[in-house]
Amino acid sequence: MTIIENLEQLSKQINLLFKGSFLNKMQQISNYDFLFGFSKGKDKSLLISINVPTPFIKVISETYIQNENSIFFQHLKARLMNASFRGSNILNSDNILVLDFIKTTDTYDKINYNLMIELFKSNANMILLSDNKIVEAFRYKGIDTNHPILNNLIYEA
Repeated sequence: MTIIENLEQLSKQINLLFKGSFLNKMQQISNYDFLFGFSKGKDKSLLISINVPTPFIKVISETYIQNENSIFFQHLKARLMNASFRGSNILNSDNILVLDFIKTTDTYDKINYNLMIELFKSNANMILLSDNKIVEAFRYKGIDTNHPILNNLIYEA
């Protein structure tokens, strides 16, 4: 089974377990590992690891006590906590999993967010988009690269 087929299978599993629920638990386990818990399927969580040599995403049943609290995680949590999860999909048949959220603000504005999880061995990254513009990124890259990642730039896979 290829990596893309595994990702497609994982995306279907994520949709079956969590689609239509709310992101009600976010935890940073280590510098590169994040745990997302949803209101539906409470006994399961989504583990996202963007460690450079071996990035992966997995649905797990385990819980963790340890917490890190990086600036990126704080910004991600402020934007996505209690957001409605609309589903996941694979972008362009590539190693990019997209998690689609809608956040309702205190003033009842609805903001669409896409969390792009790039699972490339040498370039793993997590990027938050709103209206296809980069809002937050775990790893930023300058204009001089082939794939620049800076705030307010249009995201291109």
